[in-house]
Amino acid sequence: MKKFTITATYAPTDKDWGKISPEGIIEVNEGESKKFTITPKHSTNGIFVIKELKVDGRVKTIGNLSSVMTSTFENINSDITIHVVFDSTASIGDVSIPELSISPNPTTDGKVIVETGNVEINKIEVVNASGNIIIAIENPTTVLDLSNLNKGSYFVRFYTEKGITSRKVVKN
Repeated sequence: MKKFTITATYAPTDKDWGKISPEGIIEVNEGESKKFTITPKHSTNGIFVIKELKVDGRVKTIGNLSSVMTSTFENINSDITIHVVFDSTASIGDVSIPELSISPNPTTDGKVIVETGNVEINKIEVVNASGNIIIAIENPTTVLDLSNLNKGSYFVRFYTEKGITSRKVVKN
């Protein structure tokens, strides 16, 4: 039976931003399938994302995916190279938009006013300390309701025509 290799790597390797599993050189038999799981790390130090996925040198995914991604290669009949690039959300897309603010902050009742200045907000995401998006609102109003959330710190990510920016909000 003919054998092929799948080489799975990621970058940057000097930072703990994510992983691909299995990793390294994997040997498979011709016609087999192999599933790979790509996991960006979520920690209190930041949210990390899958910035790019290349298969055999061709870009398959470009974006900032903060959730786990799986990819299955079926009926393998050649060698395959997979390379994943992770990035920190602190270094991607976060632009300075000083006219955006949230008040009151901290909030006790969970209702906060979003001051936008003249900035158009297309989408708002509320992200917990684990990096999970727990609220996503398309075409939001100026009142953000966090009353159903537990007490704690959250990041509010604003998607605007100027780019993406985040603000920290605390619910007491």
